[in-house]
Amino acid sequence: MPICFSCSVVVFPFLDRSETRMNSEIFISYRRLDSDAVAGRIYDQLDSVFMGQVFMDVEAIKPGRDFHEEIIDRVRNCKVVLVLIGSRWRGKIDGRTRLGDLNDYVTLEVKAALETGCAVIPVLIGEVAMPTREELPAQLQAFAQRHAVRLRQDNFTRDMEPLVSSLYEYLGIVPKTPYEKFLESVPFSFGFKFNEKMRGYHAILSVGFGALLTLAACAQWISRWPPDVEFVFFPLAGVYCAFVGKNSNSKRKWALAGLTLSLLAMLLGLAYGIATAPS
Repeated sequence: MPICFSCSVVVFPFLDRSETRMNSEIFISYRRLDSDAVAGRIYDQLDSVFMGQVFMDVEAIKPGRDFHEEIIDRVRNCKVVLVLIGSRWRGKIDGRTRLGDLNDYVTLEVKAALETGCAVIPVLIGEVAMPTREELPAQLQAFAQRHAVRLRQDNFTRDMEPLVSSLYEYLGIVPKTPYEKFLESVPFSFGFKFNEKMRGYHAILSVGFGALLTLAACAQWISRWPPDVEFVFFPLAGVYCAFVGKNSNSKRKWALAGLTLSLLAMLLGLAYGIATAPS
């Protein structure tokens, strides 16, 4: 098991670098002059849990793309929109709010989120009050009915916990198990994090281990190789990967197949050892 985990630590972080932000499940909407610092802190916290599934900065939009269409596409393709509200969220200029101005990207983001029907969560920064319907333009008034969470700078980590828990539910992802938390905390983990993508990699790898070792065990029976204890213990690599991968939302069936194949390889190796043992 430690060997399998060590391989995961070395190999999977390189695979994770290919993650695209275009398919982000969580969209963070914020006004730069209002909550820039806390937005970065929230992003770092969420990205460490939902790696590659969080989009925050509209500056990541490629030059030449239609700004309005790009924002709407990204919002429509996500499952949750977090709207960060600080004391200057309304973006007042000359005493007038920017909310309702279709050239205002915060208005575009919230309006698109309300229209698509995805989960829209107001995140109140500090002691700021939730805006009322009367304070919002007509196209954003439904936003006032959304249940909000509050984040305080001096209680940030604890305040993030219920938000992260709700995001697990919205995304249909199983929270980290005690086993995964333990492996993340050991000294040789080198910052390795278990998330949906890592679980998927483990599930796929379990099928590879299981299939390869099952073929090897069958070849052992056909070729009558000398009994080898490795054919009993090597399938544990597939069992380990399947154990981690079973919590993957999208690759759970792969993990089940990998577990079945790995156990089959182990039983074939054990049966061959018993069948060829000296009487």
